Amino acid sequence: MGMYVALLLCTVFFIKWQFNYGHRTTTATRKVFHLLIVLVYGPGLWYQCRLLFLASGLMLGLLIVLEMARLIQLSPVAGILNTTVNMFIDEKDAGPVALTPIYLLVGCSLPLWLHPSPCDMTNSAGLQTLLLSAGVLSIGIGDTAASVAGYHLGRHKWNGKDDPFQPPP
Repeated sequence: MGMYVALLLCTVFFIKWQFNYGHRTTTATRKVFHLLIVLVYGPGLWYQCRLLFLASGLMLGLLIVLEMARLIQLSPVAGILNTTVNMFIDEKDAGPVALTPIYLLVGCSLPLWLHPSPCDMTNSAGLQTLLLSAGVLSIGIGDTAASVAGYHLGRHKWNGKDDPFQPPP
């Protein structure tokens, strides 16, 4: 539990730092959330699968409630949520609802949620853990690695512009 609290504090401090910095984030900055979710799901699948299963479902519900509060402009929290979300959105979240955080959570949690008995670790070959890690491996690690490799090694720019991560004028 101490590690999860420390990761939560790191996330809060990162958002606070980004908010104080005052600029819109880049794709590289948003990949910090991918790193944090890998740090939560990696040990969580090995040591506290039931807690991770419960917490991921509760977090999905919380993200949906917060996004709905932002969408309907619920007065006590809408201003804070809009300011914070606007720091992290990009052209993919151009609509009224920011779905990227929900996609990240669902992408990493879906193997855990769909498996018939996800926390039964009696499989001695370790295949169970590999199957449950598919979301974290593909979204948390694979997507981040593809983004970093594409940024550093990519030669073709989106629509011929110099910076593929900036929205069109």
